[in-house]
Amino acid sequence: RRLPRSTLLPVTWLFYTVAKARVSDIDSILGVIFMLILTVGGGIGLAFEYWSTLGFGSVTTGLGAITSIFLVMHVLELPTTIYQTFVIEEKFGFNRTTPRQYIKDQFIQIILMMVIGLPILALIIWIMDSVGSLWWLWAWRSEERRVGKECRSRWSPYH
Repeated sequence: RRLPRSTLLPVTWLFYTVAKARVSDIDSILGVIFMLILTVGGGIGLAFEYWSTLGFGSVTTGLGAITSIFLVMHVLELPTTIYQTFVIEEKFGFNRTTPRQYIKDQFIQIILMMVIGLPILALIIWIMDSVGSLWWLWAWRSEERRVGKECRSRWSPYH
């Protein structure tokens, strides 16, 4: 005897959610390992060291190093993303993406990151460079003042 379709749908979603969560867990573990390699292992320092040998200014060096790191991270995330899209979603009948569309979407994502993100990143690097080695102190102080004003206005008796 077969169960009605309406009964099977929640079970399908349950198995789909569990399968997707497993891939997400693997992706998270790989992400932590990669972040440890970048930070503790000196990967970020190597990227900046390489770009600084090319003779560009500080803003271009920073943009190059950070963009390189993001592109490497994007490439390292591709296997789990491809598996999730073309194996798990296909298994449960949720995949409507063709390989061609997937590749197109990846390129669009990278282009948007460059068109929107690079100018903002360049501005941030330029500000950090202009303020000097104590830029973090200036940024922290600005945030502290903003939060302080917000708290004072919120708890003001005249509010």
